[in-house]
Amino acid sequence: MAIAGRAGSALGVIPYQYIAKGYTELLGRAPSPAEWAAAVDYFRSAGCSPSSLRRFGDALVVSPEYRRDYPLTPAATDVGAIVLTLYRFILNREPDPNGFVANRDAIASSRFRPVGAANLLYATPEFADWTAPAICDPSNPSYYFGLPGDWTAFPAITTPDHGSPGPDLPESLLQAALNDKSAAGGGTVALPPREVVGLTTTLVIPGNVTLTTAGSPGPHRYADMAELVKLPDYTELPGYSGMELVRLEPGARLVHTWVDGQRDRPDPNNFLIFDIRMLGGVGTTVADDRIGNTYGASSLESDAAGSNVPGAVACSHNVVAGNLVEAYSSTHVALPGQSPDDHPQADGLGIYCPDTEVSGNDLVDISDTAVVLFDGASFLPTTQPQLSDVSHNTIVSAGNSLSFGIATDPSYSLSDGPARGGDAVGVLTRSFADGVGEAKIHDNVLWSGDRTHFDVLLSSGSHDLFGSTVNQNCGIPDADDQDTCGGGRNASGAEWTRNSSDGLLTEIEMGIYVGGTTRALFVHNSFPREVEVPGGFCPKFPVVVAGDFAPMLRIDAPVHTDVSLQSDSCVNPKF
Repeated sequence: MAIAGRAGSALGVIPYQYIAKGYTELLGRAPSPAEWAAAVDYFRSAGCSPSSLRRFGDALVVSPEYRRDYPLTPAATDVGAIVLTLYRFILNREPDPNGFVANRDAIASSRFRPVGAANLLYATPEFADWTAPAICDPSNPSYYFGLPGDWTAFPAITTPDHGSPGPDLPESLLQAALNDKSAAGGGTVALPPREVVGLTTTLVIPGNVTLTTAGSPGPHRYADMAELVKLPDYTELPGYSGMELVRLEPGARLVHTWVDGQRDRPDPNNFLIFDIRMLGGVGTTVADDRIGNTYGASSLESDAAGSNVPGAVACSHNVVAGNLVEAYSSTHVALPGQSPDDHPQADGLGIYCPDTEVSGNDLVDISDTAVVLFDGASFLPTTQPQLSDVSHNTIVSAGNSLSFGIATDPSYSLSDGPARGGDAVGVLTRSFADGVGEAKIHDNVLWSGDRTHFDVLLSSGSHDLFGSTVNQNCGIPDADDQDTCGGGRNASGAEWTRNSSDGLLTEIEMGIYVGGTTRALFVHNSFPREVEVPGGFCPKFPVVVAGDFAPMLRIDAPVHTDVSLQSDSCVNPKF
């Protein structure tokens, strides 16, 4: 695809987020490293213009993979899904009912192939006047999701193969079906493909129930999934302290389903709002789902006893695997006119359950931390070991910078009178190892474009966020949400092996950080094209070790020992 640039192209702009959306919106996955590299080379040569954007998109629409995922059958059974994917990719929004029907019927009647319908969308004034300029904007690598200036002007609609889009299924009917299935002894509730369920409050999946889509479409066929969407009049479920679209009670399973927060602006944010919350238990599972546009601080949080969440219990053998997770509608830094102390970022997967398999997920444009292992609520003096396994995940920074790629977070403690917050050197109150096993972070792939960065690629410990007993962070909220001084806790280490960028660019402040961790292991990790970005507050080195707060580190790479602890609290939402 090495096509020469043309007049009118923004030759200096590579539309990294558009590349990512080509794969997430058409193929339901992150690009492979080789596909990413080829697309970057193409836009470096062709420039960023309506015509170069169209040629890139057309190549994906006619690809064997797209045609396999959404085949054109004589019965035209996938035309509704095809049109949904084209709208989401090309116009960066949900389809409107009239446009959906017109394009669907044109494909179904064989007047157009899918690529012909795609080119009709590329030829619209909307694409030329709104979408393409946002994609090729040299000042902002992200163009979010939705109509510029009015993200929810086009809410999610059903996408039938015949007739007009129908009304959403009320969540009260789905909740009743889940409750009835549970009362009858448990089992599976399967929604019809492409059903849209509008949520006005939290949907609760009982512990003996699986919620899925009939036919079990995976993320590569997300447009055939049933979709659970937040409605504008969403309110908190009475008697509960947090807000999430979907709550899994202990033992519940959510598979082959699409959950979308319909976020209407990137900033500000709320720490207690999630797309999905798991409450511990045995075998609680979120797998093969699409999770996107979270309207709060995290796409998914997996809780357990010790996470200070009502209803959460001890857990084992929990699974978060095979999901496509994106946070295009969030942002890494406060927008103009907003306070720099706002928290506009969104996590991908926040894992408190200490026995969780986190594997095979694609996480794209998460703006805070893609995957974080927590070890208990901050106020607990001690906790059980966090021994989860994080492996074979793909993390891409295309239009959003990230605070952390993957992190183990021992949390913090607040100061108490003259006693400084945090754990002093040699004090351990958290653990990512128990003497027999340890948390394992391995075989994950992370990369960025050259317009975004990771504050920290891999972070063992969280003194870089919360400070230490030496340098207190006085912007930590207390129980009354007032800024209070504190510092990071210390933990026994985790094992970090064979994580890499697969040879791709990774722009960073710090590559690997170790602070507040004892006996961490880092071997066979490979990021050969790290570039340390200007600006920010962290020391710029591939490996930063926080003075006396990282004893007995085992690592096979050169380190910068941060004796002065410049890295304390250096991860900052202002950069």
